Amino acid sequence: MTRTNVLLVGAVLVLATFVPASAFVFQMNSTQLQSLYEIDENPIADPGTDLFSVTPVDNGAEFWGSLNIGGSGWSQIQIGANYFGHPYAGHEGDGASLSDLGLGNLEGYSMFSQSFQNVSKHAWHFSLFAGIGYAHERETYYYLQNEWAMIDAGMGAKLSLDFSNAEIWSWNPVTGETSHIGWNNALNLGLDWGHVSSIGFNIAGDIPVDGEGHNFRVLATPAPEPTTLVFVGLGLLGLAFLRKKFGGSSKIN
Repeated sequence: MTRTNVLLVGAVLVLATFVPASAFVFQMNSTQLQSLYEIDENPIADPGTDLFSVTPVDNGAEFWGSLNIGGSGWSQIQIGANYFGHPYAGHEGDGASLSDLGLGNLEGYSMFSQSFQNVSKHAWHFSLFAGIGYAHERETYYYLQNEWAMIDAGMGAKLSLDFSNAEIWSWNPVTGETSHIGWNNALNLGLDWGHVSSIGFNIAGDIPVDGEGHNFRVLATPAPEPTTLVFVGLGLLGLAFLRKKFGGSSKIN
């Protein structure tokens, strides 16, 4: 086998390592994305912060809303679903609950990933989050979040919340104590991953963005499947075979 073929086969083997990992990556499908709602906001800026609409699109949803209209400084909206189906400033059952959407259990997963396209006029900061623990049953609640990422206007990005390296806060409903655990491996904290109490994403920025921006418009879709990389690898392997079969007479470069 030539050196080129060895390299090509090696590339296939490297790409193939992504296949087992795909079984451990959680991502919301289009139906789940289209059912999300506002969960929280910071600071409380009602009616300045709001999720105006969630519009179904191919393979996902478009989210349109505002952040802290009339205000200034760091502002954030949290979009997702929670245990009770309780939107921000709404009532229990006004939204779809986690169990309704099949989002209530993260057992066996090591990561939460989602893709975003910022179709706003301005850049915004994004992060993913997951809340683990049933505080209403006096169980300690853990909030997990990945590092904030800025997505420029007209650009897209895949975000991932790695449970083994997440920023974590905890709240004990018995004592009322809140603790910033910091960056840690949540998989080693003994969490009950079958008790998901909230999950979704944050959008934030220093308001007003670029001196004028308060409104955001964002597309969210499932992240690309890692297995697609393997098909590229298989194509490389096919090229290696053709090189071997036809030798120097092959027109494949």
